[in-house]
Amino acid sequence: MKYFIHAIVAAALLFSFRQAFAKAALVPLPEKIAQSDLIARVEVLSISKNEPKSRYQSIAKIKIIQTIKGESNGKILNLEFDNGLGCPNVLYAKGEDCLIFAALLKNGHYHTYNTYYGKFEIKKDKIAWWENSGKDGTPWNEVVAQIKTQMHETEPGTATK
Repeated sequence: MKYFIHAIVAAALLFSFRQAFAKAALVPLPEKIAQSDLIARVEVLSISKNEPKSRYQSIAKIKIIQTIKGESNGKILNLEFDNGLGCPNVLYAKGEDCLIFAALLKNGHYHTYNTYYGKFEIKKDKIAWWENSGKDGTPWNEVVAQIKTQMHETEPGTATK
């Protein structure tokens, strides 16, 4: 009986880790664009606790600096984050400047699509590790151009073969 319980616990842990790993898998840019309701450069204005028993533990109040897809520039939104897991997870801090890929929740808030693969910090107008660019980063305007090009290519009737 003791071994049976250990086997069940081990199987449950393995299943949980496999699910967590799957959620953390890098989603290709075309799919990330298609699944995101909001793609934008945002500034994190503040962080607060979310309601108890919510899917996410925290809420970032964000201001849209530049929209690529979705809401208009200057709009203030709520972005829910921090699922309480070590991995996969995504965290935000007040004052951050970042590119986000976000999906709309039923409550009108957003959450980061593809956990930490849906958030890219912007420093000195560059994004490090963008599409394998390395630590030196890709300039913000090039990232925007790549996303817009990909958006155009994935629109129905515009894909090239």
